[in-house]
Amino acid sequence: MGLYEILSLLVSALTPLIVLALGLLINKNLEKSKLAYLQDKEWQVRWAETFLTRAIKFEENISVIVTSLSRLQHMPQEQDKKGKSEEEIVRSIDQGINNLLYLEWDIQNFAQFADDGKEVIDKGKELTKKINTMLREKKGNFEDIRKIQFEYNKAVRRAHSQMLKAKE
Repeated sequence: MGLYEILSLLVSALTPLIVLALGLLINKNLEKSKLAYLQDKEWQVRWAETFLTRAIKFEENISVIVTSLSRLQHMPQEQDKKGKSEEEIVRSIDQGINNLLYLEWDIQNFAQFADDGKEVIDKGKELTKKINTMLREKKGNFEDIRKIQFEYNKAVRRAHSQMLKAKE
């Protein structure tokens, strides 16, 4: 057996081992990349989910306050139809206002990761301002608040979608 034949056998034997080693190396790098991608995606999904939960709670609190204000405006002197006193309704409104303050602050932290996050924040502030004006003046147009709520919800939907598609 000549040198050429020995080298040929050696190359034939080593080629599968080299291919195997390269394959394992490539697979290891792919797994690291895949893990990093999944961790990032998990963060995006969790962040977007928490943002959406807070935004929905904010909107729900606006609805509670508005309906409580409406009941307060239309109730007889002492009690409404369900037997709730004016004091209980005012307590409900106060609790709703406290919740709004917390949620508005929290939403701002989450909204920073969406292009339309500023619109969500602006619409939220607009809603809060309208509510405060209604409380202060003891009058207002509930339909104006409903229109802003629709705009707020549309902005939340866009921002949530953008958070799920984030590349950073």
